[in-house]
Amino acid sequence: MEQDIDLIDALLKRAKDRRRLDLPSDFPKKPISAYNIFLSKVIKNGSLLEYDSKDRFVQAARIWKGLDPAKKEKFFKKYRLAVEKHDVQMEEFKAAHPELNIRPTPKSKRKLDAKTVRNEQQPSTSHPSTSKHVDLHEASFQCFALAKQDKYAEKYNLRGEDLMKKLRRKFDRMSADKQQKWHDFVTKENCIDCPMTSIKRDGAA
Repeated sequence: MEQDIDLIDALLKRAKDRRRLDLPSDFPKKPISAYNIFLSKVIKNGSLLEYDSKDRFVQAARIWKGLDPAKKEKFFKKYRLAVEKHDVQMEEFKAAHPELNIRPTPKSKRKLDAKTVRNEQQPSTSHPSTSKHVDLHEASFQCFALAKQDKYAEKYNLRGEDLMKKLRRKFDRMSADKQQKWHDFVTKENCIDCPMTSIKRDGAA
């Protein structure tokens, strides 16, 4: 598993973001965090549409923190299964692309241990550097979707999965510079977490 993470790091260091990297089409996508899985569900059911866009990030984090442990565990289970699937996909990718011949520097073994779970359960205190296994591109999309869902729902009269698909197409077609603004938003320090970090405290935009 640690070799998989090293391979990803070695590949991603070749460019600033996934879109500019021009990776093979079968390069496995990183799994999203348990919080991101939860956030995706919140976006789909539209339960935060009553709040304005900046308050949604705060409310989503509060709901996550107060979620019943049994319900929260369901999201962690989905995350762990996604990690296991990703590990298998990475092995298949390496076998299919021996020409990459990447020999990364050995790192400490990555485990889904109790400490990892605790970090995932505290989105407001986690730091991007502790979440390298989470896809920054996907985290940025989740923040974009949460902020823009009401605008697109009203403009195109869409809900649920159809709305998510529309938001996804819009985000994926953005220029690299516009996507970078959302990446910066996600990784900005001193913020309430949306999925890794997000909106400034005290309601600042």
